[in-house]
Amino acid sequence: MNPLRILGCALFSGVFALVLFTTPEARADVVYIWAEEVGGDVIFRHQGSIDLTGFPAGSTVTGGAAAMDPSNGGYVVYATGGELDVYDNVLPEGDTRTFGSGALVLATSFSGATFGVDMSDAMALPVAYVSGTPFMGTTTFAGATFQSLGITPTPFSFDTILGTNTIRFFQTPPSSAGGSAPNLALQAKIKKLQKLAKAAAKKGNKAKAERLGKKIKKLRALLG
Repeated sequence: MNPLRILGCALFSGVFALVLFTTPEARADVVYIWAEEVGGDVIFRHQGSIDLTGFPAGSTVTGGAAAMDPSNGGYVVYATGGELDVYDNVLPEGDTRTFGSGALVLATSFSGATFGVDMSDAMALPVAYVSGTPFMGTTTFAGATFQSLGITPTPFSFDTILGTNTIRFFQTPPSSAGGSAPNLALQAKIKKLQKLAKAAAKKGNKAKAERLGKKIKKLRALLG
């Protein structure tokens, strides 16, 4: 079984996650993952979007929770819903994505959108993710420091082997200023409408699915 599926079913049954605090960058093919020590805790955040052009179909698996595995380059987030889509054969395999010597550790709390990578070739995204849709998340490791978690916060990045996506670790997005509440509200509404549109399409209600699709398009335009 693919390591991310194990990480996703194990980690996602008690692992990685993140929260949205900033305005997503304009590019539709970059994700930022960064961390900070705040008030005796370590807080990870992820933000960005993925261009699915060239990606294979995702495989839906069940999970929930958040965690990280520095020595294995593992960063997985799954906060809500119980399911996530795993895309195989999209990342370069190898040990170049480690970010410390620490072992697997579960997050104390988490919130936000699904996202996950590890040392395998797979990536995890929200179920029925729409290419280019901005997402964010936050994961908190309470009572911890970079040292206690075995994290080396040195910036690095890697590209997907399919498409033009770049994952940037320990780098903050250039457009990280701005209010988060309006964006969070829009993201939540878009996600809800996407679920309704998917349900309508499954029931054969094409007209309703199209109406919801138009609403989703307008809301995404507001995000810039």
